[in-house]
Amino acid sequence: MVNSKKSILERYRTLLESNLILTDDLLNWLREKRVFPDFVVDDIKAVSSPKERNKKFLTVIIDNGDAAFTKLAEGLIANGQPFLGELLESEDKKASEHTADASERVIIDDETLKRCPGVDKLRADARDKLKTYLQELVLKAHLGDTWKTQNQNKSVEVINLKRQHYETQHKLNETLEE
Repeated sequence: MVNSKKSILERYRTLLESNLILTDDLLNWLREKRVFPDFVVDDIKAVSSPKERNKKFLTVIIDNGDAAFTKLAEGLIANGQPFLGELLESEDKKASEHTADASERVIIDDETLKRCPGVDKLRADARDKLKTYLQELVLKAHLGDTWKTQNQNKSVEVINLKRQHYETQHKLNETLEE
């Protein structure tokens, strides 16, 4: 799993564990999309506590990579939990925009490496690997600083408002159906 998607799930893990409702529809939808095999769904359903079930579910999603993250967001939207699905999608979009912006600005070239003692003695392929590694570290540090400066409380407020709106809309629909 790409670190940005994994970090999104880790950042919102408590929120997801508390607010995620693992319905049979959602689990069957994810099974149909081949996110994970049948026995995993059975293992998740076997857990008695909803919060523990959600913990196990999120661990499985993280272990199954990027496609699982994307399908989770789609599945939440398609199966009655759009506030959580839209949150994951918007956070993923923000992370990819920040990564694209930062990767264009963070460039470690040969001139920068020449300033480091002993680098000139490395083979060309080792120097390229070092350059890539250093660039990834700088990018990771930049993204970490960027995420820290953003106000995460606003995202939680937006989720709560969307959830309240969804619940109100759901109650109105039930009232109209009766």
